[in-house]
Amino acid sequence: MSNRLFQSVIHQMKDAIDRVIGVIDENGYVIACSELVKIGETRQGIKEELSYSSEVVVSGGYTYRPLSGGSKAEYVVFIEGEDKMAEKMTQVLAISLSNIKNLYDEKYDKGSFIKNIILDNILPSDIYIKSKELHFNTEETRIVFLIKFFGKTEMMPYEMLQNMFPDKSKDYVISVGEHDIVLVKELKNTLSIPVDIHSHYTAGLASMSILKGIEAGADIVDTAMSPLALGTSHMPTESLVAALQGTDYDTGLDLNQLNVVRAYFAKLREKYIANGQINPKSLGVDANTLLYQVPGGMFSNMLKQLKDAGKEDKLQDVLEEIPRVREDAGYPPLVTPTSQIVGSQAVLNVLAGKRYARISKESKGLLRGEYGALPGEVNEEVRRLAIGDEEVITCRPADLIEPELEKYREEYKDIARCEEDVLSLALFPQVASKFLKNKYAPAPTAAESAENSPRVFYVDDAARTN
Repeated sequence: MSNRLFQSVIHQMKDAIDRVIGVIDENGYVIACSELVKIGETRQGIKEELSYSSEVVVSGGYTYRPLSGGSKAEYVVFIEGEDKMAEKMTQVLAISLSNIKNLYDEKYDKGSFIKNIILDNILPSDIYIKSKELHFNTEETRIVFLIKFFGKTEMMPYEMLQNMFPDKSKDYVISVGEHDIVLVKELKNTLSIPVDIHSHYTAGLASMSILKGIEAGADIVDTAMSPLALGTSHMPTESLVAALQGTDYDTGLDLNQLNVVRAYFAKLREKYIANGQINPKSLGVDANTLLYQVPGGMFSNMLKQLKDAGKEDKLQDVLEEIPRVREDAGYPPLVTPTSQIVGSQAVLNVLAGKRYARISKESKGLLRGEYGALPGEVNEEVRRLAIGDEEVITCRPADLIEPELEKYREEYKDIARCEEDVLSLALFPQVASKFLKNKYAPAPTAAESAENSPRVFYVDDAARTN
């Protein structure tokens, strides 16, 4: 909503209310006031106080109240005075401005326009007209995510997404239900690099996700040959090729040739299952993943941990424990490395028969703040068990690390030839050192190449050989 509109309403009300009245925005700035000299002042801390107290805060001779309605209080009204009358008048002011804002948003706000489309609250014939009226670019490629969350949250996920996607002119975070949030994000036209979609099949949604991603403009999608597909792997390559035949997204790949490749990997699958390198459980689809929030890589790692401990029968217990551990840890995102930290701690809790009887070094680091600020509220009892009275890191953890680049440059000066080499050695010293020695080794002579050349093996051979 326009600050000018707020100011217009406040100006009309000032004669009826014989007190200073105004509005502050989400950053604490006064954006409208009956005393014009106060516009631009800051009222820091008011919104924070309102989030921890009741609907009204009294401070510094003023009474404050957030605008009613909506999932996030973007604006706060204030009125001069700390008496009961001031409290009642803030309520009237908040209701009035809130209704005006809702009407304004309904007519001019693009987020409200998208919400009405999603909830089917606008006639199809009006969508084009309204998009033109709002100067909404209908040619822009966008992708829509439905985010579901469970448990006690008090709109914390909404706040998280707002912070992750702050550009309100391009990305829209919309609350559409008690446990549902929609993220509408500009995709292709905002990027100058290829878009690659990588989706595991654990929950059975990968095919649908990849198809919608292709339609939204993705350049690359990750798949796997059918014998090694599904489960914690990807959607089958052959299935996607067949689905896209005859469409604008036809891959041009020959299914008959892919069948030869499939035969090769079918034998590998049998071999790896027989020697234990592939656990058959990791190849299945389990929709419970939607409840337990376990990504593919995390799931396969847990299976290995349980198998090594001879406790594969405890898988269900671990899956049920994961959401609890995640909640205790402040809802870290389940991507590497924090997904592995949460999963490993859940395994430890189940195997020990008592929660947090053993706490991994990585879990302690997570709760101490070594991996950055956690999006949710941490269970302080669990944190005390993990780190005792140690101070929690509240700043950017990397700021506490001494500069090390020059040290690594000196240490690896004999092998590193560029900045990328130095960084690779700093992160993966053992692997990178072997890689770089081979990379920069003198080229072999013709005689050496002939002596050491490997036998050429074609896929056709595997299809015809046991």
